[in-house]
Amino acid sequence: MSERMTKGVVAGIVAVAMLLVPAAAHAGGTKLHADLTGNKELGKGAKNGLGVADVRLKPKRQQICFRLRFEGIGMATSAGIFIGKKNQDGNTKVVFFDSPKDSPVVDCVHANKRVQARIKRKPRNYHVNVETKKFPNGAIRGQLEKS
Repeated sequence: MSERMTKGVVAGIVAVAMLLVPAAAHAGGTKLHADLTGNKELGKGAKNGLGVADVRLKPKRQQICFRLRFEGIGMATSAGIFIGKKNQDGNTKVVFFDSPKDSPVVDCVHANKRVQARIKRKPRNYHVNVETKKFPNGAIRGQLEKS
């Protein structure tokens, strides 16, 4: 095989591997989902804000992996999982990110087994919240549910 052909094959393998890594990060574990809107914020949220959070609990790895998509809110400054039922605010339990991000955001973050066990047992007691510069207490949010 020529050197040029070898480089082409290697480049193709690397490209396929890059596509598979995000998919592998979201395989296995307990699947949760949240539909996010500004209307679900207890204070004033982004009126036209929408989003979706797909979450996988991976307690053996002490990770939570997520795909977060949003629109109508501009750039997000932070997001995570908070304790709190539908009409309750609460403390952050898992930070997805705390620096500006555009949609979509796909990542895995550290989360201890105890927190994950509580979220898995009663996902509706937790919500995903996305904050922006304009809405520092929350632009959009939605309750977690099993998917």
